[in-house]
Formats: sequence, structure tokens, C-alpha cells
Amino acid sequence: MIDVREVKTQSELELFIDWQWQLYKDYPYWVPPLRGDMLEDLSGAKLLFKNGPHVLLLAVQNSEIKGRLCVGIEQGLNQAKQRSEGYISLFECVNDPAIAAALFDYAALWLKERGMKRIKGPISYNGSDDYRGVLAWGFNRLPAFMNSYNPPYYPYLFIKCGFVKHEDCFSYYFDLAKSNQYIQSVQPVLMQIAATKEGGYTRKPALQDAAQAIQEIHWLMAQAMPNDWQDMIPPSQEEVEQLVNSTLLLFQEGDLVVAYAGEDRPIGFVVSSNDYNPIIKQLDGKVSRRELAVQAAVSDKIKGLKAITIFVLPEYQEQGVALLLLADLFETAKLRGYTYVEGATVGETNQEMCSFMDSLVGKPSSIYRIYTRDIG
Repeated sequence: MIDVREVKTQSELELFIDWQWQLYKDYPYWVPPLRGDMLEDLSGAKLLFKNGPHVLLLAVQNSEIKGRLCVGIEQGLNQAKQRSEGYISLFECVNDPAIAAALFDYAALWLKERGMKRIKGPISYNGSDDYRGVLAWGFNRLPAFMNSYNPPYYPYLFIKCGFVKHEDCFSYYFDLAKSNQYIQSVQPVLMQIAATKEGGYTRKPALQDAAQAIQEIHWLMAQAMPNDWQDMIPPSQEEVEQLVNSTLLLFQEGDLVVAYAGEDRPIGFVVSSNDYNPIIKQLDGKVSRRELAVQAAVSDKIKGLKAITIFVLPEYQEQGVALLLLADLFETAKLRGYTYVEGATVGETNQEMCSFMDSLVGKPSSIYRIYTRDIG
């Protein structure tokens, strides 16, 4: 018999988190989460959980944990997109469709009781790439910082339980030796950007400039995010502050690049971070973000950057501004002695960005799949 239980106590929450280590003990490319940070997050600190109800589930069989799931409702997104949709996140499960079905059916009933008509996910509970989608291709490599990893059988479990593909999201790996050659070949384009009547330049804000950077990022995301994106709406000032401040715990100058036209008009930005996953794996996730920064300063394991997000104002998207930002990002990585940059996931419906990335890389290094299922 399979028993699906809602997490109610601190000890159950710790079981919800710690069971991953048992599930992934034979998967050499799995990178554990930062356990302390996840414990704090799942206690309700993350903004997604403040945007609507949610519940954490454990599937138990013969007194042993066999699976887990987070299910919830993001009310602001539903209202903005005029839909009745719930999300799932943090799915982990043994290779047993019956266990997965028990979790998904419980989630479906929980959502249906609250007026929802569809489930979508997995999405990331913290708004980044950590748990966005099920890894469907790219299993034989270590994921980049804030990219997820799962066993190869997860897509089968979703399909077996009545889900259909909603969207693929692509992660791109930039070999800096090749990418720098490409950047050099398009230097005339970069020079042309700088020579326009408005001018075009980039700046790498220092830590003391974080407050202004947050305001500029908030404004840019509100202006640059397309209205037809079904799974995103412009973040609030508080959400941007949380994104940037969590990044700033590990901040190095060059991790944030802002592009400007004229003297002071922001037109785009890119946020990046060191790829800390080799250190996180070495320490088995038993480290906080603050401690991670200290460990990174004395480690030789970091070899690349993770590009977390990039946005450009619509009127500048065909003028090479994204290329200008990436050129600076590649230069930062090169100065740190790194060999690669890995991008955040790009949804396949974002055709302009996918085409741009394909022109630089050729093909994605990993594919993450988001699923949907009607529930009434």
C-alpha cells in the first residue's frame, strides 16, 4: 500500500530534503542541494510560496520513503494569464509508476479542490533554474550551478502518469576557446553598436552599486518581458531584490553586466555566477552560500561561469546588445582563467534567443522538459 502524506512537522521536512541523498547514491553526476538553504527555503521564506497555497508531499510504502513532491498555486500568475493552473516542483521518485501516480493523483485532487483545471511542471520553487523541468537529454555530465539533474527514467514516469509535453528548455555550453573566436569575428558588429548616435557601452557594477542595479534590473525586466510568455510575468521589486541579493552572497565584480545607450539609459543586463557545483558536490551539499564563497576563494575546482539570466529591451534586441553583454561575460570568465560559460535554460518558444544561442554554440548541451496534465 502506498501512503501519501502531507509534510507537517520539522522532522518530516528534514526527511523530505534528506531522502535525495539516498535516491541519488549511485548517480555520479548528481549535485546535492545546499541543504541548509533548502531547509530555510522550504520553511516558507521563498516568495513563490507567499504567492499562493502549497503543500509538500511524501510517498511512503512499507515504512520507507519512495517519493516526494511539492504542489501549489501561483495566484498572481494565474490572475495575470486568466487561467486556473497549479504547479508541481521538487519531484523525486523511485522507478515505479505506481509511486509517481500516487503523488500526482494526490496533487491533482488537492488542486481540483481549489478550483484548478491543470497541473504544470516541474517548475523551480525558488524562481531560478534549480528544478525547472525534467532532464530529458544530457545525463552524462555534471550540471552547471542552479541547473537540475534527475534519473533518466523521470520522463517515462510523467508520460506513464498522463502528462504531455508543454515545452522544452535548452541549456547551452559555451567552450570559451571557440566562443571567443566567434566574438572576435563579430568585433565589427560590436564596434558598430558603440558607434551609433546613442552610443553603446557596458558597465560592471560593484557591490556598493547593488541598490541602483536592482532598480535598473527591475525596470528592464518589466519592459523587456514579452506579454505572450505564458509562464512568466514581470517580477516585483521584492522578487528582484531577492534574486540579486541571493546572488550577491557569492558576488564578484563582473558577475553583473548592464548595457547602456547614451549616457545613462539601461537597455539590457546579464547576471552570472561562478559554477560552484564542483565544490558543492565535493562538500556533499553540507555548506551554506556564505560558506561556499569562502571555500571557492581557496579552491581550484571552479572552471566556468553560469549565466543566470539575460534581458534586452525589445527595440535593441536586433542590434547586437545581447552579443555585447555576452562578450563582456566571456571576457570576465577568461580573466578568471575559466574555460567555459553555461547558460540558464531557454524555453523553445523564445525562438529569438534560441536562434541566437544556436548561432554561438550550435546545439544545446542539456534539454529540460516541462509537462502538463488536465485535471478537470
